[in-house]
Amino acid sequence: MEKFRRFFAVFTMVTLLIGLAGTLWAGDVEKIDINTATVKELMQLNQIGEVKAKAIVAYREKNGAFKTPADFTNVSGIGPKIFAANKDRIIVGKAIGEAAKSKVSEKAAKTSSKATDKAAKTIATPLKKEDAKKQ
Repeated sequence: MEKFRRFFAVFTMVTLLIGLAGTLWAGDVEKIDINTATVKELMQLNQIGEVKAKAIVAYREKNGAFKTPADFTNVSGIGPKIFAANKDRIIVGKAIGEAAKSKVSEKAAKTSSKATDKAAKTIATPLKKEDAKKQ
């Protein structure tokens, strides 16, 4: 009987430790950007299977990027309960196309700025006598 009590005590302690460790790890949940996530990535969300994940992607392609995490409920089949189950895991970043446009715009602005600087330097530089004679 004594062996059984010891075994039961050790078993209970191990079970509690495993449960506590699981709770601590649960705090480190991966965030999912619903504007860029693939079907497979969306399926990692609670209560989201393949059908709902495909519906999310289809909605995003038809209507554009989600503006807020709450826009997630605009997708057919996604209600307040599913949103509540996932609200801590959902983030809304730039859509893939918007991020690409932003990078292109930044590069164009830098190129334009360099060209403007070069033109300004050219205009501000006085002509040498030799160059003035050529004109």
